[in-house]
Amino acid sequence: MVGWMVSGITGEVESEFENPTFDPMSRAMNWMPDSQFLVMVDVRSGTSNLWALPLLGRGQAKQLTHFTAGTIWHFAYSPDGKWIAMARGPMRSDAVMFREAK
Repeated sequence: MVGWMVSGITGEVESEFENPTFDPMSRAMNWMPDSQFLVMVDVRSGTSNLWALPLLGRGQAKQLTHFTAGTIWHFAYSPDGKWIAMARGPMRSDAVMFREAK
């Protein structure tokens, strides 16, 4: 996934970032409360975890969670930025076959 930071004033691209390990099963991403990092679900550790990606060249990526299994489906920060609420769990699917009664 490639992302761009675009100026709200000029419309010009201010920076570009790439995250090849973005979790395609979860499209959740949010700004950190300080607006300096974009937090997204990333699978570089082998399972879904939250990573904070610096924007405008300010620092390095930070791993925020350290789960060993499951998928993060969605997350959000509390208004004061002290807590993260998330929906996560295993990915399961079932197949069901229907047929007409005879």
